[in-house]
Amino acid sequence: MIKVTRLNREPFYLNALLIEQVDSTPDTVIRLVSGRKLIVLESADEVSQKIADFYRQIGLAQALAKGMKHLSEEADAE
Repeated sequence: MIKVTRLNREPFYLNALLIEQVDSTPDTVIRLVSGRKLIVLESADEVSQKIADFYRQIGLAQALAKGMKHLSEEADAE
């Protein structure tokens, strides 16, 4: 989970695994896999950093890196 802040300055926790996209329009809009959109005070860069930190914390960043390396090696073997 990552902590972000609504426009009314109310903080809340969001499951980072459900985030599909983060845009700056100029407000930061987080789109979830469900299609729901949330506007937060943090910049898109800050949200992206929080997501990356969360992925590292749960070991997902390392697992994704290993998976990408495995896919690359398979493509090279073909």
